[in-house]
Parts: sequence; structure tokens; C-alpha cells
Amino acid sequence: MFELKINNSFLLFCFSLLISLNTVVTKADFKENSKIAKQKTVKLSKEVGSHISDASLTAAVKTNIMTNEDIADFRRINVDTKQRIVYLKGEVPNEKAMIYANKKAKEVKGVRGVINMLKIRALL
Repeated sequence: MFELKINNSFLLFCFSLLISLNTVVTKADFKENSKIAKQKTVKLSKEVGSHISDASLTAAVKTNIMTNEDIADFRRINVDTKQRIVYLKGEVPNEKAMIYANKKAKEVKGVRGVINMLKIRALL
């Protein structure tokens, strides 16, 4: 996760910026605005970190599923991850492949859960 460090140089920069904008700022206003800015930055870094984690989990699940030679067409399996919950969508050739994909998704470290919406491809 990202670590946020606000040092005196950053605070001085913010204060200088406010002065250059011809804004009258009291010490209390500056502290409050700095506190709000820090909270927003921490929240944003957590959101960005979440997206990065979701993307890496999606890649890991796809790689893990692709290790099975019995599932010939992996392009029909769509993997999405939101807040560390993996969603499997698409078509697989049989129930064995469906169970395998679900199992492999659950094996990936960091996955909180798997929603399996895979369908068995109809044979004509």
C-alpha cells in the first residue's frame, strides 16, 4: 500500500501557494485545510491501490486458469475483479472445466471470493 508522508517542505509549499493567490489564511485555516487535503490524498491512494490490486488479481487468476490443457479456449472465459472479488463469466466446454476455473480462482492469494457465472457451452 502507499505510504503518505507530508513533511514541513510540503506544508511550506502549500502555504506559499495560498499566499501567492492573495488569500488571507490564518494558522487554524491552514491546519484544517492541510488536514482535509491529507485525508483526501490518503483516500485517493487507497482507491488507486485497490484498482492496482484488482488488476493484478485478475491477471493472476487468468494465468492460474490457463495452466489446464483440458480447457482449450480460454478466450471464452472473462475474468473481472472488483474489491478483490473475482467474477467469472463466459462459456466452458463442460462442468469439469467450470469447477476447475472456480477452484483455480479461489487459490489465488488475495481473492476474497469468487462469483462463478460461467455457462456450459451448448453442443449442437
